[in-house]
Amino acid sequence: MVADSLSRRDLRPFAGVWRVQVVLPAGDDDSLRGLRDLVIRERVELEVELGAPVGFSLSGSSANASGPPTREQPDSDTPVVLIGPASHNEELRAWIRRRARPAARRPYVELDGPLLVIDAAGASEVTSALSLLRTAVRSRPAVGSDGGAPAGAGEPIRLEQTTASGPPEVVRRVADEIGWTYPAFGLRGIDGVALERRWRPVAERSGADIRVLQRWVAGLRDAHTAVRPTDARGFLPYSAFVASDDVDREGDAVRASARGSAIRLGHVPRWSAGWAAGARSGDVVLAVDGPVDPDELLATTGAERRTVGWFAGRRAMTVLPPGEVTVAVRNRAGHVFTWTETATGTPYPEPISWRRLNSGTGYVRVRGWLPGNAWSDALDAAFSELAAAERLIVDVRGNVGGNLVAALGFRDRFLSRPTTMGMIRFSVGDGTLAPPAPIEAVPASGRRWIRPVRFLLDRLSYSATEDALLGLRDLDHVEFFGEPSGGGSGRPRTVPLQDGVVLNVSTALTFENSGRCVEGRGLAVDVAVPPATLGSGHAVAVADTFW
Repeated sequence: MVADSLSRRDLRPFAGVWRVQVVLPAGDDDSLRGLRDLVIRERVELEVELGAPVGFSLSGSSANASGPPTREQPDSDTPVVLIGPASHNEELRAWIRRRARPAARRPYVELDGPLLVIDAAGASEVTSALSLLRTAVRSRPAVGSDGGAPAGAGEPIRLEQTTASGPPEVVRRVADEIGWTYPAFGLRGIDGVALERRWRPVAERSGADIRVLQRWVAGLRDAHTAVRPTDARGFLPYSAFVASDDVDREGDAVRASARGSAIRLGHVPRWSAGWAAGARSGDVVLAVDGPVDPDELLATTGAERRTVGWFAGRRAMTVLPPGEVTVAVRNRAGHVFTWTETATGTPYPEPISWRRLNSGTGYVRVRGWLPGNAWSDALDAAFSELAAAERLIVDVRGNVGGNLVAALGFRDRFLSRPTTMGMIRFSVGDGTLAPPAPIEAVPASGRRWIRPVRFLLDRLSYSATEDALLGLRDLDHVEFFGEPSGGGSGRPRTVPLQDGVVLNVSTALTFENSGRCVEGRGLAVDVAVPPATLGSGHAVAVADTFW
């Protein structure tokens, strides 16, 4: 339930202390570097979770957050956070030996006096352990802390990532985690208590049926906040949207008109099997490896009215698991086209492509944000080959997000000096939001672009794409063309519910420097491009005029 009087008490483990030392894992592989970069870049989020400012050090050394690394160790009174994996954190291994703890079999957090451990078997799983921190802190009264004792008083508190014991606990987790985490009740005018009262009994009677849970969570109108299967997903290379005679919001629910809805194709790439079979934009999707239900997709997709049809359509183009599927569509003349193709882990052949337009303008298409050197090397190659161009168009239409570190690194390539990109507010866990914190950025150390650049975006430019673009429009050499982006601040936590099912919950609201909230409204544009043009091959030509 949305925060009650108990949750109003500041249960955060180090609330009010002057500083917390965070010891990060050492190691040079991509996963460890990516983990460190993520934690440091998202420092504000960690400070909100802990209730105090943080400084960072690498395992085996120490570094003040505002100064260079030193060999000084934290004062004995300074709380310490040890972040795994233990295989790359010698201080964490020493604690495990001292406390006779077993090796991590699954992600866990443990509060042991003035020390907090966040650990998992591998670097990729540590992010799951970080998601556990809010749950561990907010459920402290249920596991032995009275919520009013000093941090670390009493027995150690340990929480491992586990699925719920049964349907009643699944329903309770959904209610609790939304109440502890969701940041946009006030922004969207949603009565969280009323939403829970409506759906919780239905979910309990259904035995925590995933479709009921999805309808409940869809009432939050946030594509980041959803109940979803964890199975590997396969994506078809098409955008699609659910078109309805009347799609409306009734309080917390989406209603598709009884007159009927249809899933229609949006962008159909010329290189795709669908194009070869005769499919075109506007065709009605009849089947994706079986019938698809547009009304069910609308009812179980959380998004604002402006974007819900597109996000529901994206789900229609997603299959579980990846593999060969048969697709059938009907065009306006009534002809049916059927083809078979393979749904893969990404809906595009290459995440980055580039070329020189006939006008001489450089053009870069960014379809997704991926971790690792291969992605950043491709971006370096693009900037190198287009170095002679006097101006650049970056096309992020349809880019629904991906790796946050990659997106922020991309953003930094357009900076010439340290810059405040916007503001961010995280939920605290007691029904309130932390004060606004600036989002600061510094120029990238690699290839950069500080000549005129225009970004082409649409309502499917979402999540990490919006993080990549936030604040760039304020720069003198940058313009945004298209329509406002999808409006997803995100930073979602992931909470396991049952085998194969998780709950994702947004934690933050981001803001442009103007004060405009990105959540729900999207990033503003300088030059509006009509949707019909934006979804066509003419959009790039429109962006490439009147420089």
